[in-house]
Amino acid sequence: MALADHKLMEEVGFRMSEATAGDFFALLKPRVMSLVVFTAFVGMVAAPVAINPLLAVIAILAIAIGAGASGALNM
Repeated sequence: MALADHKLMEEVGFRMSEATAGDFFALLKPRVMSLVVFTAFVGMVAAPVAINPLLAVIAILAIAIGAGASGALNM
């Protein structure tokens, strides 16, 4: 943003607010993310072969991170 635009915004009274943790959490779209994580969990429970619990936790964590990242990029 140009310096002139920034000064114009301040003269008009428009100020950028600081982001809070809640704002960043809202970017992750937690309702959609929880649905994706739940679907992955049900898929692991319904799998015909036993899954190592450590690998299952790592997979769920990676899926949650991926779902949150896609929600943030989609904003």
